[in-house]
Amino acid sequence: MRKGLILGFVGNNPKHARRLPDDAFGQLIRGNVPLGYRTVLTGIEGNFEMGCAAATLRLRGEGLKIKLHIAITQGKYKTYLRYKRDNLRLSEAHRIIEQADKVEIIEGKTPLEAERLRDRHIVDKSDLLFYYSTQLRDDFRNKFISYYLEQQHPRKNVCDLSDKSGRAFVAKEASLRYMRERDLVVMANSIDKIYLQDWLAPDTDELRKYFRAPKETAVVLLRDTGVCDPKLLPLRVFFYALSNSVITNLALPEKCWRESREYFDTFQNILRIIRLTRAHNIEIPDFNIFDFPRYGEIMRRIFQYQELK
Repeated sequence: MRKGLILGFVGNNPKHARRLPDDAFGQLIRGNVPLGYRTVLTGIEGNFEMGCAAATLRLRGEGLKIKLHIAITQGKYKTYLRYKRDNLRLSEAHRIIEQADKVEIIEGKTPLEAERLRDRHIVDKSDLLFYYSTQLRDDFRNKFISYYLEQQHPRKNVCDLSDKSGRAFVAKEASLRYMRERDLVVMANSIDKIYLQDWLAPDTDELRKYFRAPKETAVVLLRDTGVCDPKLLPLRVFFYALSNSVITNLALPEKCWRESREYFDTFQNILRIIRLTRAHNIEIPDFNIFDFPRYGEIMRRIFQYQELK
């Protein structure tokens, strides 16, 4: 497993948009530390980046082995130095600068160019990137970030947090990567009365109550004790995904159950692909777990490969 990976956070969280809860930053950061991420890289522009920086400092203070790197423009850093020199009251952003493990100063010919180069720096340096994109006409910064990712980093491991279920997909991807890198066998396991054979659930009624209360189930599975147990990873991230997805906000319980069941079936397809490719030593170089429509095609390719053998 690679170590010293960088977890990036970049973009604005518009005032009217659904704000990411403070504890969600902690979950995203803490959950990726076992996967080799040791540094958080972000800016200090707006609530999203400030919240990320504050959460990193809090976790570092609690003993988590994580470093905070801040990317700021030269103009903003000069403002901080002036406040220090004149003994003025420091803002929250200034206090974060003082506590960061490293401050990366970005220069540009103009203030706007420096801001663009700062965002590009965070995107380029990050191994896993969380960002915001919106459809607002005047949201030029986030549109630039989305465009830059599309043009320069089409295969980068990213997650758009403007999607309500964005955190869920990254948590899922992180867990699956953990299993692949450690060559873990997908095994059957039990949690209370949940019994899964190769992480498949034949008894629908047995699981229904857990789907109706995914947030409560996720809380149990996301407790710090045993959080790195590889046998629990697939199931715990599924309920974490489900608890953060839009389907849990539906009013009709039966509709929520039906759609969440489909969501679970999709999740199982990912595990089937990983298990089969490992068992038959099949390489799928362009496999991307976010590409849900291709699951059926990939499964057909695997079965065709088996028939040829």
